[in-house]
Amino acid sequence: MQTVETEISRTVIYLAKNAGPVQTLYYTPTHSSPLSETTIVSGAAGGINYSARKKKWTFLCYVCGQTNDFMSLAVDFELINLKYSGIESDMNFVTQFVADPKYSLPGRLYLKKSNFETAKLFENKIINTGDENNIIDFLKWAAEMFPAEHYLLSISGHGSGIISMDEQSIKDYRAPAYAVGYDDHSKDSLNLPELKRVCAAFNKETGKSKLDIFLFDACLMNMVEIACQLKDEVDYTVSSMKTVTGYGMDLALFADKFKKLSDKSPFQVGKAMVDAYIDSDTLDGGNTNLCLSDLSKTDEFISLIDELASAAIENIDMRNTTAVELMVKSINNSSSAYDDSAFYKQYVDIFDLMVCIKENFGPNQHLSKLADNIFNFRDKINVYNRSNAYYQYNRPVKGFSIFIPAADYWQRYQNQYKAIDFGLNTRWPELIDKLLSFKTN
Repeated sequence: MQTVETEISRTVIYLAKNAGPVQTLYYTPTHSSPLSETTIVSGAAGGINYSARKKKWTFLCYVCGQTNDFMSLAVDFELINLKYSGIESDMNFVTQFVADPKYSLPGRLYLKKSNFETAKLFENKIINTGDENNIIDFLKWAAEMFPAEHYLLSISGHGSGIISMDEQSIKDYRAPAYAVGYDDHSKDSLNLPELKRVCAAFNKETGKSKLDIFLFDACLMNMVEIACQLKDEVDYTVSSMKTVTGYGMDLALFADKFKKLSDKSPFQVGKAMVDAYIDSDTLDGGNTNLCLSDLSKTDEFISLIDELASAAIENIDMRNTTAVELMVKSINNSSSAYDDSAFYKQYVDIFDLMVCIKENFGPNQHLSKLADNIFNFRDKINVYNRSNAYYQYNRPVKGFSIFIPAADYWQRYQNQYKAIDFGLNTRWPELIDKLLSFKTN
């Protein structure tokens, strides 16, 4: 054992049996209570190779925002409830949090024997949760320190679907100011190209072809466009096309359901997450849904959507006024993420849109048949969906939204939209352009 002491800290390095070299750093100054960090280090020492024990799962929780923000307070509540769950026997749970500097340093915690141990603290450093390099650094570190057969990444914080309104997106796409993983101190967030690069970097680090589950503990993230962006890097997403209410994911209830699983495959773990959210008492009657989506089906799903977009564009180009009016009527009658808000009404339930198209065009029209193909694909990509949400016409939410903006929003967001994978590889942006142009003319 080796001990190194300085004016502000004491470092102890020793070997832990079956765990590897462990470094513990004790902080003593400027804080109301002692702080310490412990790092399990993989490698060789004394001719013996050490590494952390590989578990079935590692849960990677990336918490965004500040503690004076409700979302961070909600995560604090969930972490406290998770402490005594016993989930760590089969699942590593590790989180990177950004706290209000008045109370604590930003850092990384891991769950061990019903207690959160501090694995790393960041002194005199601002952690921008909207910077992709920070989340990549966290994920690479976690993959080395807490190896597992399967990985579940959760981003906990505000979300606004495909519209990333941070400073970098304003620069790159002339977009406005908000997004997923929004950091209210740094005024930054993670846009879709960044999320894809984050997942690709993590998969390269772990040697896996895809991340097993990506949980968006954030509003509005179950979208066709997001599935398209992540399909090559992620197997399953767990997310809502509506607002995430209450305290978000009930981690303690998820832990209870996880421990009871005889089959801890990604599919079953994803279902347990959906159940934990919808069954939670913390929803307090909130109008919401959560969906487990199989992204391996995304290419086929997008092909069907693109076929419908092409047919609709053909009607516009032929100046088929009746068909265009019926399409606009179908869009206006479709359920959205929140029907009483102009912003949320841009997030249209794609499966409900297909119902409206079939109703308005009639069963024998070409567009109706294409819409039927998309609707019938619902259970292939939306493999598990639970909802206590009902929209207009008393129709239940069906899981996926797609972006259909009004003219003023399209003017603001179209550069960003046309730069994501769905915008680059489908005719959907062209359909939006032509529908809005047709209505104007």
